[in-house]
Amino acid sequence: MTTSDNHISIAELTDLLEHQRDDDRVTSHLGQCARCREEHGRLAATIEVMRSDTSKDAPRDLIAYAINTFKTRAAQPSLLRRIIGVLSFDSRTTAPAFGLRSAQATAQQLVYTADDVDVDLRLAPEGEDWVVSGQLLGADCTGGKIVVSNDQNDSSAELNDSCEFKFSPVPAGLYRMTIRLSGKEIEITEIQLRRVARKFITRK
Repeated sequence: MTTSDNHISIAELTDLLEHQRDDDRVTSHLGQCARCREEHGRLAATIEVMRSDTSKDAPRDLIAYAINTFKTRAAQPSLLRRIIGVLSFDSRTTAPAFGLRSAQATAQQLVYTADDVDVDLRLAPEGEDWVVSGQLLGADCTGGKIVVSNDQNDSSAELNDSCEFKFSPVPAGLYRMTIRLSGKEIEITEIQLRRVARKFITRK
């Protein structure tokens, strides 16, 4: 049998190479058709490679394990959740009960809420730079890592067993913070490190 465009089918060529067919018509066609001769040559080379292959198959159990591993990975969706922290407390906007005089505010406390995690930040000036430290509340921080960065600077810190962290001093500026935990990534988009004058009103 030939294909619709009068060329020899792959099945016929394979039968011929496997000595399962002795057809003068097929042999005659190969003598006249360059395309079928080329296909015949490719098939012959492939079969020869297969016949000379002495490699051993992997154990059946190992093959099944590999297949199941890839199936499991393909079926699992990405478990990483990205959460934006929302500011819930800022010590600079909380008026004191008693004020003595106008002063330069120094350290600042910020609390951000991100789903079931609270991020307690402490920002303190150190010379011309700032020290960022704090603690995560309500989080499993095993293996966690925190990064503060902007276009000019990038600094990272590890979380200790109490979910506390402290960065080396960084220059003043606007930063973003990324907190990477197991299964989630918390992002705080704007952390402003700068000194702000704060007025205290004396109560008579």
